[in-house]
Amino acid sequence: MKKILPILCIAAVLTGCGKVDQASKKDSMPVVKGGTVMTDENTTGKDEEEVQEKSSEAKGQTDNFKPADKARGEEKQEPTTHKAYVAGQRKSDIPTQTYIPKPVRPSTRSTKPAESVPKSVAPPEKKTDNPTGQEQTSPRVVFSAALSGIMKEGNVPGHGQMNINVSDPGCKFAVGDLEGDGSEEMIFVSSGSSAEAIAVIYGVDEEGKLFEKASVSPDMTIYSNGTLIVRSSHAQGPSGDFMPYTIMTLSADGRRYEAAASVDAIDRAQVEIAAQTALENGSEPPYTYPEDVDTSNSGVVYIIGSAGGGDTRTVDVTEYESWLAQFTGGASAVSPDFRQLSADNIRSLTE
Repeated sequence: MKKILPILCIAAVLTGCGKVDQASKKDSMPVVKGGTVMTDENTTGKDEEEVQEKSSEAKGQTDNFKPADKARGEEKQEPTTHKAYVAGQRKSDIPTQTYIPKPVRPSTRSTKPAESVPKSVAPPEKKTDNPTGQEQTSPRVVFSAALSGIMKEGNVPGHGQMNINVSDPGCKFAVGDLEGDGSEEMIFVSSGSSAEAIAVIYGVDEEGKLFEKASVSPDMTIYSNGTLIVRSSHAQGPSGDFMPYTIMTLSADGRRYEAAASVDAIDRAQVEIAAQTALENGSEPPYTYPEDVDTSNSGVVYIIGSAGGGDTRTVDVTEYESWLAQFTGGASAVSPDFRQLSADNIRSLTE
């Protein structure tokens, strides 16, 4: 009997296990989601709701979808949020997580029009006043060579051999812009005997060659507008202290001085002295003073002659000054910087 009892217990246990196995086949096991035991009926209802919600969400995204313009390299992505899915929880209770997309490399194709490459432009040709195309020699170099020839050989350009006394203070030269045109000129003066006293004005042309602009008496005045007044070495009439002179002006090309007019004067005092001398000698007075012309009663009237020495007219001092102003008005007298003709002074021109 004692041996039969254990066997009966084992059989009872095995019989119970069989019933459990049959029950498991008949009834499904409950599903555990999110820590909550849910039956098949609850699970099936929840899955249908999740499918509907996902379908609705997908539809909304499709309606608001706008394709990015990738061709312009301007594709823009906004950060999107995704809710973490936890089994058994509704969507509304799910915390949000922010998702930041990776930057998208823009397209290498540019929609901007290609910039045109500027073509090389040759620089404009520089204009030059040198028609020969040769390198121009400095005027001072040319003047220096001419002065060296005068000092060493006595050869004055344009006048040949002259008796030049370099120790004479009257043997001098000056270089500068005498006419106010930006170009330099040179004056060479030799005041030896009255027969050889001379003043020569030189210039240098575009080819670097020396040329003569005027050869006149050393007693002269140069004005800044190119007017030159050259006084005579002596007077022949009753001009008193007034020294007759010639007015010279530059030619149109600026290469030479040309005579424009000559001026002389009649001094009343000198006329009276000459009349007294003639009376004492028993002769007729050589001059008469034009009192009707001297409307200003200045005691001096002026004789203006044409450039060729033909027509002349006698005028009062008032009319004379007005006439002279057309040549010298608004201009100033130039004071050349004269230097003694010497080797050192010549050398200083090019240093």
